[in-house]
Amino acid sequence: MLGSRLGMLCLAMAIVASACSGSAEPVTTTAAPTTTAPVTTVPVATAPPTTASRPEVAALALTVDRWALDNAVGAVAVGVVTPTGEIITVMASRNGIEWPVDSLFEVGSLTKTVVAATAVSLAARGVVDLDVPIATWLPDFPAADTITLRHLMGHTAGLQDGNAEPDPAELLRLSRPVAPEELIEQAGGLVGAIPAGTSHAYSNAGYWVVGAVLEAATGEPVAATIRAEVLEPLGLEDTYLAWSEDLGADLVPGEVAIGADTEPLQLGPEPLAGVITAAWSAGGIVSSAPDMAAFYGALFGGELLPEAWVGEMQAPSAGSGYGLGIERRRYGSLEAWGHNGAVPGYTASALRQESPDGYAVVVLANKLVVTSDGIQPDTETFAAHLLNQVVTLEL
Repeated sequence: MLGSRLGMLCLAMAIVASACSGSAEPVTTTAAPTTTAPVTTVPVATAPPTTASRPEVAALALTVDRWALDNAVGAVAVGVVTPTGEIITVMASRNGIEWPVDSLFEVGSLTKTVVAATAVSLAARGVVDLDVPIATWLPDFPAADTITLRHLMGHTAGLQDGNAEPDPAELLRLSRPVAPEELIEQAGGLVGAIPAGTSHAYSNAGYWVVGAVLEAATGEPVAATIRAEVLEPLGLEDTYLAWSEDLGADLVPGEVAIGADTEPLQLGPEPLAGVITAAWSAGGIVSSAPDMAAFYGALFGGELLPEAWVGEMQAPSAGSGYGLGIERRRYGSLEAWGHNGAVPGYTASALRQESPDGYAVVVLANKLVVTSDGIQPDTETFAAHLLNQVVTLEL
């Protein structure tokens, strides 16, 4: 899984503790379509308008609709950013419900890319230094004199997540929010014998610490800093750090199951308090396909960060393909940067073509099934398929 080991998911709700490894099988897209998927476009700047009558857009909608049927996904939202900056969004809905294309989903670890971009934006303005020990801001954190923001965001800080979660009995109540201070205390207990900067180990707890550093450095809640550094400059009005901010609309209700043959648990239109607060700066963002597509489209296009600082995000950490909040991947002849997300009820993937003026694709689904073989639906494989499709079609 692209940059996601489900460490945060694995104890939240205490429902996926035994199913956090393995890769999902590729998903086919050959079944008959469901009802016609509505297509909407969100033009940005002076990008040319898109119409549903364009055959290549209709082909994209058909692919999304088929995938939703193949995977029994109630709602899947797809956002595509073209090299001209145009945003094309498609929503496929089942079960007789037609959700608007700007509906809200939990995006899980896509949060890490947003948080990393926030930190890098602050670094570009001199508010933080990626290579200064975090003792500058969190002097009482274990090994704070050797761990840096770069280590934390590249998963090389030596934190070994294990069961990096609050007590599962508490989370099962689904009503008690988990305070950031509790998360940082747990993260401190995960600092191990591995020296910072020497090896890569995916860590949700590391991103909790990033959140705490940003709060200490700015004197503001991390939600406010994300909004000031990323969301407002890009005009993203449907993105929130859940629980820290009130959502502008209800979520598309998700469903979660353990095992392919298990009856799924149907979730409601609001985030589960114990789960979303335990995600916090590692996976607590709620957003829409148009917003996430605009973010990943802008990330490497010079609209958000200076080119040199984009390079900082793309620099690999400790021999891995992971940079800062984003990972490099290859799909056939295409090279892309992206991330996956998975939280109870939702799966997500985002890919941004390697080229500075390349395509970006985001897939948000309201379903999570965890088995011993991995998680379904496989949004990464589907996002890669769509990326190849839109490049071939030249949308």
